[in-house]
Amino acid sequence: MEHLNLYRRIFNRSEAPNVDVLVEEDFRKYNLTDFFGGIWLTSPDNVKELTLNDVLLDFWSQSTSSTPRNSFDVFCVADGGGIPATTENSKWLNQLIRFAAFASGGANGPENPFEDRDASSWTLCIVGSQELNSTLRFLQVASWDTKVFRYYGRDSLQLEGISEGGQKQGWVYQGVSTEAFSDESYLGPFNGHVNGGLIMKEIHKPWLHWMTDANDPTPNFTDTTKEALSKVFAPYLSDSTPLSKVNSADNMEPYITDGISAWFTSRWKMDFLDAKRQPLPKVKGLKRWMAHILLTTSINIQTALPFQNQWLMPANNVLNFELLSQGDPTDIWPMVENDSFPFSKALYDNAVKNDPQLALITNVDTDNVPAGYTAFSLDSSTIASSDPKASNLPPISFIQVAAGEGDQGTFTILHPSLEDAKGAHLLMTDIQKKFTLLSKETYNAMIMVDPWNPLYSWKRGVLLQYVPDEATYNASTKSYDMEKSFIDAVNTSPRMKDPTSPEYEFIRNLSRPTSFFSAMMSSYISKVQKRLKTQDGISDYLKLAESRRRIYRPLPLDEFAFTLPWALSWKYSKPLEMTSEGAIQDIDVRGQKFFATWIGALRTANPMLIPRADADDQDDLAVLENLHAVALATKDSQSLNFQESGMRLLPKACGASTR
Repeated sequence: MEHLNLYRRIFNRSEAPNVDVLVEEDFRKYNLTDFFGGIWLTSPDNVKELTLNDVLLDFWSQSTSSTPRNSFDVFCVADGGGIPATTENSKWLNQLIRFAAFASGGANGPENPFEDRDASSWTLCIVGSQELNSTLRFLQVASWDTKVFRYYGRDSLQLEGISEGGQKQGWVYQGVSTEAFSDESYLGPFNGHVNGGLIMKEIHKPWLHWMTDANDPTPNFTDTTKEALSKVFAPYLSDSTPLSKVNSADNMEPYITDGISAWFTSRWKMDFLDAKRQPLPKVKGLKRWMAHILLTTSINIQTALPFQNQWLMPANNVLNFELLSQGDPTDIWPMVENDSFPFSKALYDNAVKNDPQLALITNVDTDNVPAGYTAFSLDSSTIASSDPKASNLPPISFIQVAAGEGDQGTFTILHPSLEDAKGAHLLMTDIQKKFTLLSKETYNAMIMVDPWNPLYSWKRGVLLQYVPDEATYNASTKSYDMEKSFIDAVNTSPRMKDPTSPEYEFIRNLSRPTSFFSAMMSSYISKVQKRLKTQDGISDYLKLAESRRRIYRPLPLDEFAFTLPWALSWKYSKPLEMTSEGAIQDIDVRGQKFFATWIGALRTANPMLIPRADADDQDDLAVLENLHAVALATKDSQSLNFQESGMRLLPKACGASTR
């Protein structure tokens, strides 16, 4: 029996289209047991509600009735909200205004998000664009049922063999959070929700793009936009003034962190414990757990804070402060605070203006460049493709919209994700109370490989290949044999012959006391603080932040050019890394190859989150050149673009539109 007009998407790992099929009653009964799919969408009226306005009106109305069903909170983000709309630019400027609403309830009525009073509790996160009544702009729902997230979207249906496929709109079930660690990994919603949970790219103050009490973008909106978002059309957003009912991002942060914590706690219990809450005899998927320590599975974004007469560089630019802020189970770290890295705004302003010359850019139609602007052409990997299956994409045209990082951004960086920090911390705290997967000594040895590169460290990344994907439990020692298998694999690697290799460094770290690491990090932090007082140091650390942005930019999570600044004058040829001396240097050939193959794979129709093994590779330029040739042959040359990224100027033109 087919069930209403709800579809489910079948993803494939090829350039062939994915396929949507109608959800059958048996599938819904056993799989869609959450509130949104199992109750709300079973209503013939609800399944026809295809706009953000339809959905938000329903949940807002239910929260304000005499017997409310659920709570309701709404938030606003606008990546281009810091750019004032004018008569001239309003024809082409896309301020990328989106809304995120949380609705929560249970058998006894409204609850706070992720309060989870009992098994009937539920939380929805509903996300959509400023075009509240559009059936074409994105509309997504993450549905939490106290154990897992299920993801839904109102989307253009991809119906096999039906001519209207891609034009008809409908609700599509896209997956459950456990699939982020299965064969469905990095497909569909999981190329953004990489670890299965909610993601808020800016997870901490200061909020660069989110609306807060101190950051209100609405004065920069056009009158037409403000009218469309007014009380008359959107009573859940506005009272007497536009967006007056929108909550501050300060209040959204705990919803996201609580949601991630709830999901990761549920996840580790499902992965490691049986029905009696005892350790499973055998466990699988260990590489994905260890990826939280050794890999950058996702990112967050942070910008500097003003402090007295100086500014504070985010500590996450130079060490894993996100992991440290979870609570330190290592006894390694010296006293570090987020105010440990002050810098001069004058030195920063000079670097931003000259070297690396940062700017905010946006993509435009090559044939309709706005009047008065000069377009330049950048590789297609500058921002994520709207179609992950697309390959051999042409260059994209951009224009500079604002010098520097705009009025709101200062020293904007990518930093280690809350998800990875939460996963690593769980491995060494809650999980340790039940059994041992990883000793403190081995954990310390891992995180002290290349600790000056808290994210996108190829040196830690290559160690993941030695982690076994399965392990056996020993009841007498209350431990799994993963650690021994891992250390044995590293010890027998051909790479151990090279005393400069990450493998050699890790084995050497195993015999080092925590006092050694503490002294090493104290020395490093002092050198960074000293360099931050110099012009060269500021420029170098801005380039380091830019290099990490360039590694990240091709990934599906990088949706909008406005989100991050772009270095106009810097001739980027190779990724950079930090050294123990607080200096920056080019990543060597093995590291270049690591990012070329890993990031290259993630932006294809067949993405692989776990990097390929390279223990037996020969690290010479010929190998890297051969990889590039192979990519060209498979129409994926843009994924290996670590070549010099000089901008190609395009002629001035009139007209306007944005991609």
